[in-house]
Amino acid sequence: MVLSPAWQLDILAVEDTPSDIDLLRMALQKCGSVRSLQVVNDGAEAIAYLKGEPPYDAGRRQVPNIIFMDLKMPRMSGLEVLRWLRNNPECSVIPVIIMSNSCLDQDVLQAYRLGANAYFEKPTDFDALQSILQSILTFWSHAKRPPMIRFPC
Repeated sequence: MVLSPAWQLDILAVEDTPSDIDLLRMALQKCGSVRSLQVVNDGAEAIAYLKGEPPYDAGRRQVPNIIFMDLKMPRMSGLEVLRWLRNNPECSVIPVIIMSNSCLDQDVLQAYRLGANAYFEKPTDFDALQSILQSILTFWSHAKRPPMIRFPC
């Protein structure tokens, strides 16, 4: 028996590598359950988006209900964004999935300590990426969604 998703996902992707963004977009298109995808290029842009700061202050901005994030980025790392998210009650309930090239134990440990919901090393194979994303989307589209207290954060 195949369950239909309980709700569609509005994804915020925080990624600074153009080729990784392209692969993520293509893989997500094949997965389904995605209502919207917003991509920002680093942690500072992610926080500006979540706060509704320019240029992300337009009325069409979608509240993300899941965040896919790289760790190693210019200006502000994924670990810094995790720290900010978990210190802001309105955003602290948004699930964060780390997708990084780093497989260093200290990066994985620090990400989980700061509240990451999952950590994946970026696969080099498109089919493996799609498989991981499909598993994530299936899981989160069926999980009970927390109410957003206030947005922007």
